[in-house]
Amino acid sequence: MKEKRALIVDDSRSARLVLQRMLEKYGIRAHSVASAEDALDYLLRHRPDVIFMDHRMPGMDGFEAIKHIKKNLETATIPIIMFTSQSGELYLSQARALGAVDILPKATASTHLHEALRRLGLLTPSAKTLVTEGAEDNAVNERDLMPSRQSFKRDLLRPDKVASLDKVVTELRGIRRYLSDQSEVLHQNIQASLRLYSGKLNKSFSEKLDEKIQPLINSQPPPETHSKLPLLLLFVLLFASLIWNYKLQQKIASAETDAVQTNMTEERLQLMLDHWAAQQKQKTDIKTGKRPPPNNWKLAQWAINQNLLFPYNELALGNQRLVQIQQLLKMAAATGFRGRIVLQTHIGEFCLRGNVEQGYQLAAANLPLSRCDEIMNPAQSSDLVSMQQSVEFANFLATAVADYNGIKLEVSNLPREQALYEYPSRTGNVTAGQWNRIAQLNNRISTRLIAE
Repeated sequence: MKEKRALIVDDSRSARLVLQRMLEKYGIRAHSVASAEDALDYLLRHRPDVIFMDHRMPGMDGFEAIKHIKKNLETATIPIIMFTSQSGELYLSQARALGAVDILPKATASTHLHEALRRLGLLTPSAKTLVTEGAEDNAVNERDLMPSRQSFKRDLLRPDKVASLDKVVTELRGIRRYLSDQSEVLHQNIQASLRLYSGKLNKSFSEKLDEKIQPLINSQPPPETHSKLPLLLLFVLLFASLIWNYKLQQKIASAETDAVQTNMTEERLQLMLDHWAAQQKQKTDIKTGKRPPPNNWKLAQWAINQNLLFPYNELALGNQRLVQIQQLLKMAAATGFRGRIVLQTHIGEFCLRGNVEQGYQLAAANLPLSRCDEIMNPAQSSDLVSMQQSVEFANFLATAVADYNGIKLEVSNLPREQALYEYPSRTGNVTAGQWNRIAQLNNRISTRLIAE
C-alpha cells in the first residue's frame, strides 16, 4: 500500500513537532514548513495527501495560502485542514468557503485527529485499530519501563554502571524536551481562549452599555453654543502633534539609517503656507468677533494627516495612534464637530534584512535593492483592518460611538497594491534607502472629517 504523506504548515516549531508525532502513529509520514511561502514552494515539487494549515503566521496567513493553493489546478484537489487555535461556527464557515475541509483545534488535536483522518479515508488498516489498542499499548509500555526504573535505582547505588546511567539520563532529557513542547502548545491554546473570551465579553458589555446610555443621550438638552477657546486649543494641539511627529521621524531616521527622511515638495510647501495664512485669518476673525464657519474642517484635516505616519514594525492602529485619535475625538467634540471621522489605513512595503526566526530590520540605506532579503511589512501580515489593530484599539472602537455623541468613527483600509506614493522601479541602481523613503510615506493613516 502506498505510504500516506502530509504537509504541516505552522510557524511554531513545537506545534509542528507534536502533530508530526501524532501522524506517525497513524502511519502517515509528515513534512513540516514554517511559513505559507515555504509551503507553496514545497507544493511545486510534491503532492501530499493532506495539508494541515495554521491560520496566523508571519507574512502570508493561512487563508491567503488556501486561496493560492485552490487557484492552482494541480494542487486544488488536495484536502486542507486548518490546524489552529481559532474556533466557532463563523470561523468554520469562513474556512470552508475558501476550500478547507475541516478544522483541527490545537487544544484537542489528539482527540479529533483520528476522526478527521477517517473522514478523508487516510487511515491504514493498522491505524484504524490504534484507538482500541491504546490501553494495551500503554500497559506494554508500562511493563517495558519497569526494568529501566529498577536499573536506574540500581545504577544510583552502583557507580560502575556509568554507561547505563548515561542512557537513562539521555532518555529523561528527551522526556523533558517533549514536556516542554507540550507546555508551550498548552500555553498558546490558553492565550487564544482568553483572547476569544475577552472579545466576546467586551462586545456583550458594549451592547448592554449602549442600551443603557442611549436613553440618557436622547434626554439631554440641545448643546449650547460653544466658545471659541476649544477651537484655539484644537489648533494648539495639532501644532504640538506636528512638532512631536517631526521629532519622531528624526529619531527613526537616525536609528534606522535614514529610512524615514522625506523631501519637502513644492506642493507641501504651498500647503504649509496656506495653513499659516489660514491661522492668521483665524486669529483676525477671533479679534473682530467673527464666528468661524461650522463646516471649515479642511485645515484641521490637513494638519492631522501630517502626523499619522508610523514605523515599519508597529501596527497601523496600535496604542500610539490610539492616543492621537482619542485626542482628536475629544477636541472635535469640544469644538462642536458633528459628523463622521473616517480613518483609512495604508501599508508600506519595506526593504528588510533578516529572517522569521531572528526577526527583520530595515536594510542599510546604501544597500542595492536587489540584495534585500524581503520586501514586505513584518507587522502587517494582512490588509484586513482587524489584523492591523491592537486589542486596546479594538476595545476603544467598540465603545467610541457611546463616548462621543454626534461623532461616528469609521475605519477602512486601502490595499497595499494601491500605493499613495509610487515606488521606484526595482530595476537599475535603486537603493534600499530610496525605496524605504517611499515605503514610509505609504505607511500611514489618512483622515477625513465629514461634517453633517
